[in-house]
Amino acid sequence: MSREIKISKTAEEKLEKLLVYLLENWSKKVKSDFVKKLDTSIDLIRSNPTMFPEIKKDTRQRPSKLKI
Repeated sequence: MSREIKISKTAEEKLEKLLVYLLENWSKKVKSDFVKKLDTSIDLIRSNPTMFPEIKKDTRQRPSKLKI
């Protein structure tokens, strides 16, 4: 069983700003390492959906977080 991952427009914008920041203030390697860890985390959620409860759109509750 896999779960569809939906990224909000706000999250996309914040991620883009973060990636620009990492590239400008750190290095390509730091940015690349971050992207790899993020991809791994997303793949984990996608392949193990029962580990991460789905967040209902009408709530602001965040039942679980991944440490990247």
